[in-house]
Amino acid sequence: GQADGTRRRDHRRLRRNREGEGRGASLGGRVRRGLSGGDRLAGRREDLREETLSVEFAPWERVRREAAEKGIPMVEHEIALVAEGVLPLRLERFAPTVGAEGVKRLMAARVGVFGCGAIGGAAAEVLARCGVARFSLLDRDRFEETNLNRQIGALVDTLGRSKVDALAERLAVVNPAASVIRHEVRFDEGNAGRFFRDIDVAVDAFDNFRARRLLHETALEKGVFLVSAQVAGFCGMVGVVCDGRDPFEPLWRGVDRGAESVAGISAAAAMAAGVFAAQLVLNRLLRAETHERVLFFDLETFDFRWLRT
Repeated sequence: GQADGTRRRDHRRLRRNREGEGRGASLGGRVRRGLSGGDRLAGRREDLREETLSVEFAPWERVRREAAEKGIPMVEHEIALVAEGVLPLRLERFAPTVGAEGVKRLMAARVGVFGCGAIGGAAAEVLARCGVARFSLLDRDRFEETNLNRQIGALVDTLGRSKVDALAERLAVVNPAASVIRHEVRFDEGNAGRFFRDIDVAVDAFDNFRARRLLHETALEKGVFLVSAQVAGFCGMVGVVCDGRDPFEPLWRGVDRGAESVAGISAAAAMAAGVFAAQLVLNRLLRAETHERVLFFDLETFDFRWLRT
């Protein structure tokens, strides 16, 4: 009886090991397919790569000089050049990912960033490096020394400066075609609507619930696609507000202040939230995608999960 029990345990252990190997192989296959884009996307990416091999790439000094000679904004000249098969040299490594048409869509997009600190700064820089050039930035604060631990625009040299001005200057040296509308004002019920007049997509990077709730309500009212991100400690949430639905609203019921006031904010979580928010903006601009779920992440445990609300 004891021998039979031992054999049964050995068989169970062997079966678990084989199942684990199978799961590992399956996971390895999924990772490899993800990195290569999968069979379906691999062909599409090869087409995009071939497409960009046939175009010319122009350095930014040339584009700026030609735009000045024509008396037009640099971004407008870049869009015209894309139509002629000439892409910015700075996007040479990114163009095969989205193709010439994708580059043109990103250049033409108008993105509003509400809150220019940790999350907003990271999201704006990612978008600028991907070719987005038309920004509307809103934040009334100035950089303080306590911002140095997490905010991409906070440097010793920028302490005391307007966050909007510092971020606008940073975007300009990342993407020389950047055209930025600056709003160094308080976001409130009296002016909320006017900031949505000239944007296609918005990023909610506010750090207080009053402004965040008002922003969500206004975006839904104006029908503007809004990506919202928030962090606390090593954790964060990122999701989309659109099509008359706010998936964050059930999560905020009975809450009057953010968890960051207790847990603090890590640079890693803030940067990650900004990157994820930027990618959701890119997905919308390139493929008109929407997400009805909220991504929760915990970088301390590397736990990532989708929340349905």
